[in-house]
Amino acid sequence: MKIRCLPWPRACMLAAACLVAPAFAAAAPAGWVAVGEHVLGEARGGFDTGNGLLVSLSIDRVLSLNGNVVASGQLSTADAAPSAFQVARVGEGSALAGAAQPLAGLLLQNSANDQLIRSQTRIDATVNSLSILKDMHFGDSLRQSLSTAILPR
Repeated sequence: MKIRCLPWPRACMLAAACLVAPAFAAAAPAGWVAVGEHVLGEARGGFDTGNGLLVSLSIDRVLSLNGNVVASGQLSTADAAPSAFQVARVGEGSALAGAAQPLAGLLLQNSANDQLIRSQTRIDATVNSLSILKDMHFGDSLRQSLSTAILPR
């Protein structure tokens, strides 16, 4: 079997045509109804500042003992709830007490020696500021064009 390659200019033109070709979504199957923005907003866990800027925040906390997770909690802007403490005890006669609550305060009581205790907190922040950056760039370009057109040479 012989493989034939396209000359590079033709291959580049073909690749460019694929990149600029519009992509169309397939029609929804019969009987499907679009989910409302309010429902999607609650699922996404973010908020809209009103000027097109969407912000989403999430905080994850994990408490592990000797590599085993003993307590964890998550808080996102969708389910911000009042915090409470979650207690984990290590050693004889101790047990994990309390139900998991979103981003509860994690308290570990250790009565045993030589234990590896690790507490990790991860904060995720997502912002869709591309449209704002485009507007700023357009404004700067317009300002630059007007200033060079008006100033004498």
